[in-house]
Amino acid sequence: MSRKRSRYNRLVLCLFVLIAPFFLMAATTSDLTSLSLEELMQIPVFGASKFEQKTSNAPSSITIVTSDDIQKYGYRTLADLLRSVRGFYVTYDRNYQYAGIRGFGIPGDYNSRILIQIDGHRI
Repeated sequence: MSRKRSRYNRLVLCLFVLIAPFFLMAATTSDLTSLSLEELMQIPVFGASKFEQKTSNAPSSITIVTSDDIQKYGYRTLADLLRSVRGFYVTYDRNYQYAGIRGFGIPGDYNSRILIQIDGHRI
């Protein structure tokens, strides 16, 4: 009996772990397209300065891509997403994809001068 109960508890836990992110994502998704330009400039970001600040005060170029954008445009890889960001380009040498910014791509650099963060974490 204890073995069946343990198996049942594991199944319930697995289902919860698989389903919970969908409910959390639905609860936190907001529509940025309905905001005015002034409201968009007041959205706090966490980026190059390593603390939360308004987008208008950030010392670097910031592009915000939401999960809705990823679903809407069908991005599969980071390279697909970066191709849509103004100022970025992506090259492919039949092994790897390399990103460049505004025409500055040094051969052999291997993207060592680009910082891309997701929620403040390097990728």
